[in-house]
Amino acid sequence: MKRILIVLAILMCFVSLSPESGFSIFNPSKEAIAGSVDYVFPVYDGSLDSFTMRQFSVYETSISSLFSRSIDSVAGHIAIGYAPITLLPKGLSIIIIQPFTHEEAHRSILTNLKIGSISQPFFNEQGGAYVKGVRDSELKNLRDTNLPMFIRLHTAGIESDYTIANKKIERICLKIESSENIFVSHYAYLSMLIAYQFSGIADSYLTPAKKKSSFQDEEENELERDIVGHDVYGMIRHLFRPDMDYSRYTVYTDLSSDEQAFAKRIGWRSLINLVQPYYIMNGNVFQITDKVSLSGSAGYCIAPFGDFIDENIFFKYGKFNISFYARQAQNRHSWFPAFGLGLVEYKHLDWFSATVRGHFWMQPENLDFNTAVGTPGGAGEVSLSFVLPNKNEGAVKGMGINIGALYKTSGFMPEIENHDAHVRMSAGLVVRY
Repeated sequence: MKRILIVLAILMCFVSLSPESGFSIFNPSKEAIAGSVDYVFPVYDGSLDSFTMRQFSVYETSISSLFSRSIDSVAGHIAIGYAPITLLPKGLSIIIIQPFTHEEAHRSILTNLKIGSISQPFFNEQGGAYVKGVRDSELKNLRDTNLPMFIRLHTAGIESDYTIANKKIERICLKIESSENIFVSHYAYLSMLIAYQFSGIADSYLTPAKKKSSFQDEEENELERDIVGHDVYGMIRHLFRPDMDYSRYTVYTDLSSDEQAFAKRIGWRSLINLVQPYYIMNGNVFQITDKVSLSGSAGYCIAPFGDFIDENIFFKYGKFNISFYARQAQNRHSWFPAFGLGLVEYKHLDWFSATVRGHFWMQPENLDFNTAVGTPGGAGEVSLSFVLPNKNEGAVKGMGINIGALYKTSGFMPEIENHDAHVRMSAGLVVRY
């Protein structure tokens, strides 16, 4: 799996980074390097126990962009053939940081449940990155008493990959940040997101003798085992057979015919993530007037009750950045609608910006896999940044603070670990670079 992820990430980047593509990543513009962008570093997000999934995804978005801009400012003009030498360190940084955000997302679910664990976010010799240190009895008890959260334990890593990719394409399409700063990491996360969810298709064409898995045999010491094994196969097996004898690791041949069909459903739908008009149109959005532009994307991800499909629209009018999504969620057989609308990084004043979002959803009752009964819910959130501009010349053009608040009803919300209704406050630092 590790080799598949790496090859896909590199291949997709090189295919898209052809000299005719229209992107200027081969010769990063001065505007991309020097443009002023506010980066948020959340210090607190509702809990002091450990970092949340959202904290890690925001940190990744900020750090990877800052890293990209920094190395482009030093060596962005140097290329070997058509490829800039900065492509290698950018790619290597993603290979390091993606397993970190992925595994920490799994760990964050356990932390929310007050279950201790150890994150090992680096590939081992079998090609797997683990969260370990949890006993079978704890995981079996979670499955038997709170199945949606147990399934979320499986889906959280892919969910994190999805939300990070979404943050990046939103910033690109709304022109909050140059695509040259984000393009490589966004495509890498997309390719990893697709590769993992597509495994049900890939494995269906391999004979058992050719199949290899990081999670083929469980380690003798239960504290050394990964908490879920293969994210997708483990999720499917426990959704279809929640009362079966408990075991952590699942390979494709362990799945029944119905479960294998569901794995293929996930695999084919994962290709929806390739619908990225910004890239298909060689980096262009629909520029209606000098002030008005329109773009969009589509996405797909697994969820605690099944999966969901998103259609995103990004509308920009002057300083107004509008983000809208329509979502179709599905459990085993039934569909449930959702939508959300947001005003993103509105800067009426140089020292102040605001992001406000609202979400509404219908979801399966009790997040059940088989029910046709839906339950309404929603969430509202606000994030405010106050920046003190730096009048002196230098890389850091200002610093400040960020405060935020979120309220959600009961239900599943990507990036928010808690399924219960609650209020969450957040605070952090802002660096204008």
